[in-house]
Amino acid sequence: MQKNWLGIVVVVLAAELAALIVLVIMWLPGKLESKPTQKPTNKNEHKEELVALKNELAKITFKLDRMKEKKTSADPTKQLFADVKLLTQNIDDIGSQIYEFERANQKNLMRMQKNIMRRLSAISPSGASAIPTDPAKLKKWLKDGGITVDEAEGVLTMKGRLVNPSRPLELIAATSGGPLHETLLETFCRPSALRAGLLQLGIKEGDPADYRKGTPATGGKLSISLTWPGAERSTKLEEFLWNDRRKKYMESAEWLFTGSDWDTSFLTGEDLYIPDEARVVIALTDNFGHLSVITCNHADSHNEMIWSINQQVLPEDLEAEITITITAYKK
Repeated sequence: MQKNWLGIVVVVLAAELAALIVLVIMWLPGKLESKPTQKPTNKNEHKEELVALKNELAKITFKLDRMKEKKTSADPTKQLFADVKLLTQNIDDIGSQIYEFERANQKNLMRMQKNIMRRLSAISPSGASAIPTDPAKLKKWLKDGGITVDEAEGVLTMKGRLVNPSRPLELIAATSGGPLHETLLETFCRPSALRAGLLQLGIKEGDPADYRKGTPATGGKLSISLTWPGAERSTKLEEFLWNDRRKKYMESAEWLFTGSDWDTSFLTGEDLYIPDEARVVIALTDNFGHLSVITCNHADSHNEMIWSINQQVLPEDLEAEITITITAYKK
């Protein structure tokens, strides 16, 4: 009785699997041939891939025929289950090949769209790159972005708050929604507005380090300090950064206006400022340098596990509003 029950289960499974294979056979050619816009990079590779998939389907069809013959055997259960397991694995393999093939074609199409949109955006600049040229409009644009610039004094300020990170510090400042779990400050500004403010002060924009080419970070040197209500003096940013390996706060650091870079949305053609997208403002360690407006050049900036907050300089009120002041570096 038990064998008869198992036999019925196996036959039902075999029938369902056969139906699935028929659907795959019917669906696959249309799936591969119904997208004329997604052309593979190599037609021969396309043909070889299709032939390989058809061969796999032929093997499955052959095994299904064997299963039909074996169902009249005295005890086909073990072999049938082994065949079902093998067929399932073959189907999974084919599905993976189809997915990877479509993924590669989709990437090629996205790259083409992106290049087209990049050229269109070069003709008509838009987005964050379109900084107002009128002084009054520029001042409002910066203010809306959380940045105040005093050109006469050569000072830029923005507001923020202290963050209680759960990991070693890799950032000095990030915006809401950014990697606040490893930063000292959350700033209430738009990174592209910070970049525009630094340019308005006449500070030279450089480039992030490129470790593949072996080129260091470049850009105008900055001085950064923090203050808050009731503070007796402003505190240099370096004093907030404790080096757990050297057992002292940071010394001899350079803060550089590296500026990051721009990208283009392949959907809209709009220019996207990378720090706006990453929500990164000031980087401490090298791994965030290409995502930030300002980066740190220091002997230990490559080490992501040694930086923490120097508790001795924190304000009594940890919820106090912090004012971040940035000027051009002066010896």
